Amino acid sequence: MKICLIINKNRINSKKAISLVRRLFKDCTIVDVSKNKSELNRVYKKRGFDYVFSYLCPYKIEHQFLKKTIYLNINFHPGPPAYPGFGCYNYAIFNNDKKYSCTAHLMNSTIDNGKIFQLENFKLKNNISLINLIELSNKKIFILFKKVLIKIFNNNLKIKKVCEWGKKKHTKKFFNERFSTLELKINKNIFNRYFEATYNKKLGYPIIKINNKKFKLYEN
Repeated sequence: MKICLIINKNRINSKKAISLVRRLFKDCTIVDVSKNKSELNRVYKKRGFDYVFSYLCPYKIEHQFLKKTIYLNINFHPGPPAYPGFGCYNYAIFNNDKKYSCTAHLMNSTIDNGKIFQLENFKLKNNISLINLIELSNKKIFILFKKVLIKIFNNNLKIKKVCEWGKKKHTKKFFNERFSTLELKINKNIFNRYFEATYNKKLGYPIIKINNKKFKLYEN
């Protein structure tokens, strides 16, 4: 059985995921996408695999590549079906969700759109931080990954839809330009005068204070 694992090696438990694949399947190709898409572009030129697994891959897997797969293309999404696309952790924190899940689904030509066949559900503590949610999700998604792979190894994986995706697809552009941007309107003349009088790239001035939280201005 020929396996292709597309994985971000910088994430928690990525080494365990790679070890698991190599232990269960002798013929496997590991594609690291932690830095860029170069390795992914290289594997596109290869012939089809029996199974393709996308594990916390930040890039879209091209449909022309997926069509070469003999059996199944499976993605492991680090969020619940309610949050397809980018920023699942962030929306859960913003909405004060009490429950969360990681999602296993088939891949098709659209991101986070294929049939959902298995979930790893868990409860969230009150006021959980974003960092803690990301770490927890990375642990839970490995549990989900292991369950699915063992079923494939034992030839008893059943693909049955368990739920639907949320209707709103969350894009990276929306997150960067709208959701993660707080727009505060200040008199332009006053703001420019303060900026010119206090701007110091090294020290991070001016400092902006919002609800007793201080923010320093830095330039890339």
